[in-house]
Amino acid sequence: MATYALEYRYGWLGTQLSWQDGEVGANIHVTVPLMEREFIPKIDEPPPARVSLPPAPLADWRVDARYSGAIEDALRSEGFRNLHVMLYGRTLSASLTHPCISSVRCIISRAARILVQAGPQDLASVTVTCTENDLPVVTYVFRDIPRLREYFAGTVSWDQVEAGVDVIYAEAAIEEAPHAVRPDASTGAGVRPGRGGCSACAGHQSHR
Repeated sequence: MATYALEYRYGWLGTQLSWQDGEVGANIHVTVPLMEREFIPKIDEPPPARVSLPPAPLADWRVDARYSGAIEDALRSEGFRNLHVMLYGRTLSASLTHPCISSVRCIISRAARILVQAGPQDLASVTVTCTENDLPVVTYVFRDIPRLREYFAGTVSWDQVEAGVDVIYAEAAIEEAPHAVRPDASTGAGVRPGRGGCSACAGHQSHR
């Protein structure tokens, strides 16, 4: 008895149809290329949530709480929780967590993008603190706001930004931090200059 088979492949997916002794068989399979250096498909991230109010000068922020509230609403729409957004002098600070994102760098990057793009026009710095059970885990301090805006716009690389970034670990996380962390004299926490870029999570390459 003759046997006939037909196979079709598309990327990871494959399907087979066969006929033998009057019976029809079908098979669908997935082939994961584990030997390849990188096999996870690239998926464009969604653009950052829109803030209901346009960027405004620091003077307007100091007298109108709607601006910080609008940023909190935008962060909340992206799934961030336990939100606190405050303006201290010329520094915009946010503490938050995200129940669906496990990567701290991705949490920081997505939050910083909203803060920088919708925060006061004349900011000096931005700080983002990632929390767990309402306790701080790590804080990223972005001191070069113009360069950070260029990074999120896709016009500069992370290497050009990291010199203006400090990563401060909470005391409970210092034991797990890399040995390159140095203590900060004023807080006792760990400070590691220029680490922690997450260009994929920031989505700047997909939305230039």
